[in-house]
Amino acid sequence: MVTPAELKRFAAPLLGRNPDLVQIKRVIAFKPVRHILHGIHLGSSSSADWVRPRWFAMPLFEPDMFIHFMFAAHIYPAQPGSWHFSDPEAPVALAEQASEIALPMMRQLRTIEEFYRFA
Repeated sequence: MVTPAELKRFAAPLLGRNPDLVQIKRVIAFKPVRHILHGIHLGSSSSADWVRPRWFAMPLFEPDMFIHFMFAAHIYPAQPGSWHFSDPEAPVALAEQASEIALPMMRQLRTIEEFYRFA
């Protein structure tokens, strides 16, 4: 099982480069959180050392008791392989991949209208 300290260490390069992000457990979300929750989820897997990051976006006004990612896709490493907590280069690589692939797209989702066009 991954500890909160490991999650913070893994997210540190991404958070350091992007002051508009905040970490809440396994979720790295854009702030302020209003009607749309969007960001990156550091998902778990069958291996305690392996993380499955994916970008996500979801409205917070759905009548549901559970958080589920309505729109999401995995963020794959630039080099073939997997994301591992034990890999000291993985946090920086994730920050680079997220900055190239997910964050520019996600920054456009500030209002319900922008989310509607995206969806």
